Amino acid sequence: MIASGLPKARRGGHEGKGETGSAAGVDDSRALLDKRGLAPVEARLAGMTDASHCENVRDLMDWGLDFWGLSDARMMELSWSMLREWGLHEAFKIHPARFAALLAVLFEHSHPVPYHNKRHWFSVAATTWAILHGAPEVRRHLSRLELLASIVAALGHDTDHPGVTNGFLSLLKHDLALRYNDISILENHHCATFFGLLAREDCDFLSGLSRKEFATLRGLVVACILNTDMARHFNLLEDFKQTEKMPKGWSSSEGGRRTLLSMVVHCADIGNPLRSWNVYKKCADRIADEFCEQVRLEDYFNLPRTAHMEGLEKAGARAKMEVGFTRVFASPTLLLLKRRFPQLEERVAVMRENCQQWEKL
Repeated sequence: MIASGLPKARRGGHEGKGETGSAAGVDDSRALLDKRGLAPVEARLAGMTDASHCENVRDLMDWGLDFWGLSDARMMELSWSMLREWGLHEAFKIHPARFAALLAVLFEHSHPVPYHNKRHWFSVAATTWAILHGAPEVRRHLSRLELLASIVAALGHDTDHPGVTNGFLSLLKHDLALRYNDISILENHHCATFFGLLAREDCDFLSGLSRKEFATLRGLVVACILNTDMARHFNLLEDFKQTEKMPKGWSSSEGGRRTLLSMVVHCADIGNPLRSWNVYKKCADRIADEFCEQVRLEDYFNLPRTAHMEGLEKAGARAKMEVGFTRVFASPTLLLLKRRFPQLEERVAVMRENCQQWEKL
């Protein structure tokens, strides 16, 4: 029979049960949290006071938030406030235990690498949320499902990142490169791994969505994550420009809204130059350290060195790399996105000040 050869289907199938999930699933989520010493997190999310939530929102809107020092529990609390502020936890019947369980398992897929780890993932989610939250005029054109998809995509955008690039994996003929035919290798892996975690009943915090809602959300999340591939950078910017030419506006089509969300997540991903200098400098140093490690791996496997990663042990080389990246990638992205999000004008000034800081080194 044909069915006997099919892979196992996801449990529950997203029938839109109208409840926050089966009691057994929630109990499994609680057991997962308890095993990891995170049992109190559910109570903190479910019983979060208005004062604590308001404090979280202030932290999320702070471009100087030093996320490198945040605990897993603190990142979970802040992530919950992203949902709560927009009413998403109630709209989609998201159970706090399942949400915390998903984040706990997601964070366990963080490798011991300097930059592309769970704190970077969280920072991209927080920045995505902050950009959208600061523009209510834009948000009113987006559905709650689209807003939820932006947060989910940002949280999962680098799931199981090994700390090396697509080019490295391709030259190494790594299993992932073979699996994805050298096309957006890591981004495809991030998507597949994240949705694999979400398929676990104890982690499926989206079990309240109908099949149609889940399919729509999945399509948006996949698009946003795949568009974080730097190989797609210039195409994404061009697509964004084209949405400005739509006769009825960018929000008149699913494609236009999908491009906007992809652009926001991408800007958050490459947006370190927009942060306060102290946090930005930490990000830059971690990226350089990770690149230096890749060069050592390239030497070990007798692969050609990636040119822009060489010599980054020196402060001058790091400064040159960051200024170049800002001018070629971050600045054009921010200036383009600012047309839709005028509140980002302040970050343009910060980005220029940060470039001046690098030029002094």
